[in-house]
Amino acid sequence: MVSRIHIQNIGIIEDIEIDFTEKLNIITGETGAGKTLIIDSINLVTGNRVNKDIIRNGQEKAFIEICFLYELEGISEDGMIILSREIYSNGKNICKINGKMATLTQLKNIGDILIDIHGQHDINNLLNPNMHMKLLDNYIGNELKEIKIQYKDLLNNQKEIAKKQKELCANPIERQRKLELLEYQINEIQEANLIIGEEEELSEKKTLYQNYEKIYSALSESYKILENQVMTNANSIIGNISKITSYNEKYNQIYEKLQDVYYNIEDIKSEIYDEISKNDFDENENERILERLDEIFKLKRKYGNTVEEILKYYEKISKEFEDMKNSDEIINELNKEYELNNQKLFNLAFEIHQIRIKCAKKVKNIINEELVSLEMPKAEFDIISNFNENNEQYEKGKKYSFSEDGLDDVKFMIRTNVGSKPQIINKIASGGELSRITLALKTVFAEIYNIPTIIFDEIDTGLSGEATIALGHKLEYIAHKHQVICITHQANIAALGENNIFVKKEVEENITKTKIKVLNENEKIEEISRILGGKNITDTVRRHAIELINK
Repeated sequence: MVSRIHIQNIGIIEDIEIDFTEKLNIITGETGAGKTLIIDSINLVTGNRVNKDIIRNGQEKAFIEICFLYELEGISEDGMIILSREIYSNGKNICKINGKMATLTQLKNIGDILIDIHGQHDINNLLNPNMHMKLLDNYIGNELKEIKIQYKDLLNNQKEIAKKQKELCANPIERQRKLELLEYQINEIQEANLIIGEEEELSEKKTLYQNYEKIYSALSESYKILENQVMTNANSIIGNISKITSYNEKYNQIYEKLQDVYYNIEDIKSEIYDEISKNDFDENENERILERLDEIFKLKRKYGNTVEEILKYYEKISKEFEDMKNSDEIINELNKEYELNNQKLFNLAFEIHQIRIKCAKKVKNIINEELVSLEMPKAEFDIISNFNENNEQYEKGKKYSFSEDGLDDVKFMIRTNVGSKPQIINKIASGGELSRITLALKTVFAEIYNIPTIIFDEIDTGLSGEATIALGHKLEYIAHKHQVICITHQANIAALGENNIFVKKEVEENITKTKIKVLNENEKIEEISRILGGKNITDTVRRHAIELINK
């Protein structure tokens, strides 16, 4: 939900902060006081385009910051998301998410998740024909979920089959070229007779040959020192200490340690001698190692970064080669599988269609009841679900356009007047009708409508009497599922507010400024009285206002 918004230098707004509650927030006030500028600011900070003329006269920049209380993986910090935008008169923009630089697109992507702004002429997701099927399916829920999973798994399998068919049925010349290339690659890898671990072993031997002289010199010199100096001196030391071992146990312990050292040195000397004996430079072996490493390097450049990857690639192309050689037989099998899958897909799609038809009737009736309560008794809402061009029989060999959602074309249709032709819902011309229709939809789909905050900008325009009462109840209902922020001129609606915000304009030093006030209970009564009676607020008007609040 929106927790707080801070706006600076937008239109006649100099600097305001507004706190919102989680349910029904009502914004009222004088005409031209800046109510719509608040919605414009929310639009701007959630990534919409900006007109630099919106910056307050005489100022170089405007600033908007909005705080959301919402968990969004990878974005939220302690359950909070803060979006901000600085707009400069030279066209420069600085956007931030939780204090970190961001792009306008990133702001918009998050805004689309968190806020839906419903204006009088707003065509939002509820009116987008591409969303109608999704809305209906989400409303149906679990009854459809399992069968759609089966359908999508089968569809993915069908796509894989089609891909294999295309590869195997390629141009004969291209197919022959591919076979020759695969055969060459297979033979090249086969003849190399690669062994896992061989490259590491060869690299180690290469290092030894490259450093042969240094290694031989170090070993030989070390052996001479051990033989001529260390061992001779060790013998002398042991001899000297042996003469005094009987005088003290400590001397005896030293003598035993010296003997251990002597035998260890003897072992080391033997090991060095063995290494000297083995360390014979073989020019032919060195050449063989270099050639083999070069061969492995060339194969790695072509087929993989490691010997393991090359061998995996070998397995892959070997299977591909065999499949292409036996393509006629494989194609026949694929064709049979494809046809069988086609029928299964059709059957599942038809089952999905029947579930949609059943639910569509229920939704249609509920929405029509909502429209009656919104003073549109002559309107008739319908959900059309055309299945496979209305052909419900499977035809073998026919190419079906299976989509991710089946073979249905779902559209929300409306007829607003008796005798008029039904049309797709987003073609409605009247702003008042459009507002009421989308409100009816939002009321019905409130359970599955995932956006946490819905903003209604003067949705009551053109409505009066019972229609505004019904509209208020719809907003109240939606506010149980979502945070609602609503700009209104209607007392019936304002009376329902959990959090009432009054917007007015004041002139200070010949400059008009927007002022914001969160109303307490008495101030709320006075504001609703103002809406009801204008400047002439009588006791009768106040009693009426209290009645509206207490209903």
